Amino acid sequence: MSCPTTTTRIKAYPLDDFQRSLRETVGRKSKIPGIVELMSKRTRYLKTHPDLTALPSSVTNGEVQGRGKFENQKLNAFRIVAKADRFPKRLLVYYRFANTEPYTIVPMNEESSNDMPSGMKAFSAIIEAKSMEAVLDYFIVAENAGTVAFVPSTYMNKPYMVRLSDLNK
Repeated sequence: MSCPTTTTRIKAYPLDDFQRSLRETVGRKSKIPGIVELMSKRTRYLKTHPDLTALPSSVTNGEVQGRGKFENQKLNAFRIVAKADRFPKRLLVYYRFANTEPYTIVPMNEESSNDMPSGMKAFSAIIEAKSMEAVLDYFIVAENAGTVAFVPSTYMNKPYMVRLSDLNK
């Protein structure tokens, strides 16, 4: 023997209100916010919250090391060293030897150092010089989880420039 079943449908509010509730506040008494309206305000808040804002790494010491004071052997390569904070993932050096050349990209190697503060890393890269009179134009790109930073900030018009002959003085 089978039992007859009855279905009861209860409408909390009309179908039009339900469809409008996706985008705007509905209801005269209850004032139910629309999901898009609610989440867009929440998104704006979270995007500007200081604890959730991704800040670019700050690069310090983006310089080329010269020859040691009492060293007799001349340098034939550029050794660029840099430190970056805010948990950098990698640093890249963009370099060229003439304004007419395109930039070449070299990843910087992470240096192991136990005396660095948390979130800071040291990097270095070696670029072989074309001649003893070589002039190197370069800039550094630091990447972390959410952003990139360019050093110097004027890298498009005024990248760093160093002469190998100056390093050998």
